[in-house]
Amino acid sequence: MTYGADIYRKNTRAAATPIQIVIELYDEAVQLMEEALKAVHENRYEDRFNATERVRVILSGLVEALDRSTPEQAQLADRLQEFYSMVGQLLARTNIRNDAESCQQAIDSLRNMGDTWRELRKQAESEQPETPTEPMARESVSVEVSA
Repeated sequence: MTYGADIYRKNTRAAATPIQIVIELYDEAVQLMEEALKAVHENRYEDRFNATERVRVILSGLVEALDRSTPEQAQLADRLQEFYSMVGQLLARTNIRNDAESCQQAIDSLRNMGDTWRELRKQAESEQPETPTEPMARESVSVEVSA
């Protein structure tokens, strides 16, 4: 990526909503896991490890960003943390066994969760008035994630 593209991406991300950033992180994680799956099939162990390690860093950042400020948010955060832990176990199995099945399960799980966040974004956007007359605080979106 060029320097200009890096600046554009940083500026675009600065204007993004928190939900959009989460969606982008899931998309990046899926892309990296697809690279890891290709590396598994081609026995490129270092490339597989590097891709899964980058996904682990994304998951770690998502865990750190979890909001536990209310009981409802803490409950959701606990479920998301369980999800991230499960994906982390799939990453470990992918690396330890060079396992395509675990890698594919991680891809599917991350893709499904990314789709869930896309639906949340649609709901949040449909709940916002089209032409607000004054600045409004964003409402929190309540979600139930099944494990």
